[in-house]
Amino acid sequence: MMENDAFKTLDLDKDLVSLKKGESNIIRELQRVVDLFNRALLVKEKMRVRLMEKIVQSEKTRNDVFEKLKKVVRNVEIYDKNLEHIEERKAEGQRRETWLKAKYEEILHHASSSQILALANEESDIFGEICQELLSLNEEVAKINRGTNREELTKCREEYLRCLQKLFQKLDEQLSEIEENKEKLKKYSAEIKRKKEKAVKQQTALKKNYNFLLEDIRGKKVDLEVSVHEEKTLIAEYRRVLDRFRVDAGISREMEGLLEKILASPEEGQEFPESSMMREEHV
Repeated sequence: MMENDAFKTLDLDKDLVSLKKGESNIIRELQRVVDLFNRALLVKEKMRVRLMEKIVQSEKTRNDVFEKLKKVVRNVEIYDKNLEHIEERKAEGQRRETWLKAKYEEILHHASSSQILALANEESDIFGEICQELLSLNEEVAKINRGTNREELTKCREEYLRCLQKLFQKLDEQLSEIEENKEKLKKYSAEIKRKKEKAVKQQTALKKNYNFLLEDIRGKKVDLEVSVHEEKTLIAEYRRVLDRFRVDAGISREMEGLLEKILASPEEGQEFPESSMMREEHV
């Protein structure tokens, strides 16, 4: 009978060893799973934060590029308007030059009172005073008769030629001024065209950069969406694993009562109460 009890004790020892081994394996596996989830969740959290920071920075860069692009576009529009204005001034200068040269030739070939008067009326600010002198001289010349002495004729001629010379000089000044303006407008036009060409290149580069940033932001947002979805999946699965462990690790009320009863009993090496011990029989 005692031999059977000894075998049963050995079986219990084997069960305890096996149980302890299984316990270690379970704890080790659980720790491995917990570590895997924690490390993966930490990686996903860092990835999410990094992607969000990159998106914010890319959006700031995109906004800066957009503001620069708006300025460059406005500059190109201003250059176009200035070039258009220059062309209008050049056309106006050409018309005036043609008109002055025509008047120059008319007065040079046959300076009549009607022509001088027309010039005075059309360009009173510039030629009015000179033309008025010539008209006055014409009136004086018209009053001269055959009896006028030579000195008077010479004086009238000299005055008339002096005024006519002043008129031609004024015409020459106007034509020279037009020529100078043409050169200035030519330089302005060349300078503005250079600036416009540079601005157009900047505009092209900024548009390319802006479109690249738009695509980059879209790509990062897609990556963030995928990463967040993966992170949510990990969290859900981790919660499921922990919930399942919590359920499987639970014990029945009966077992919990037994464990409490055992833990409440005297520990190993502690003396049992005398009433519970067998009394020695005296021989």
